[in-house]
Amino acid sequence: MAKIAPAAKSAPDQARMARWDDAHRLAVETASAMDRILQNEVLLWQAVDRVESAREAGEAREAREAARDGIR
Repeated sequence: MAKIAPAAKSAPDQARMARWDDAHRLAVETASAMDRILQNEVLLWQAVDRVESAREAGEAREAREAARDGIR
C-alpha cells in the first residue's frame, strides 16, 4: 500500500496576506461605524421619547386647566 505524502505547508504569499489584512481592517472599520450608527439611533429615540413625554404632559396640564376653569 502506498502512503500519500502530506501536503507541504507553504507560507501564504504577500498578496494573500495583504488581502487578509485589508479584509480585517475593513471589518473593524465597519463594526466601528455600525456601533456609532446604533449609538446615534439610541440617542435619537431617546430624544423622540422625551418630546412625546413633554407633549403628553402639556396636553394633560391643558386638560387639568380646562377642567379647573370649567368648574369655577
